[in-house]
Amino acid sequence: MNILIISRQGVLDTPILVKNDVTAQAVFDELANDLAGEDVSEVSLHFDSQLDDLNRLISYKGIEVFWFVDVDVNKYKN
Repeated sequence: MNILIISRQGVLDTPILVKNDVTAQAVFDELANDLAGEDVSEVSLHFDSQLDDLNRLISYKGIEVFWFVDVDVNKYKN
């Protein structure tokens, strides 16, 4: 399971749970477009670098994105 969380001024939004890695990448790309106004996925090929690039671009807004991979979630229903 992938979990994406957006922090705005230190307040965490509702976590986004995504089961499939490919779908998680698409969700991240959409978040990057919305938050930074540009496509961060074109800059780097690995999600760690994409996440760092996005967080650098949006840090002045007080926003940070967290992306957790391979998380075991109990009682998850899709």
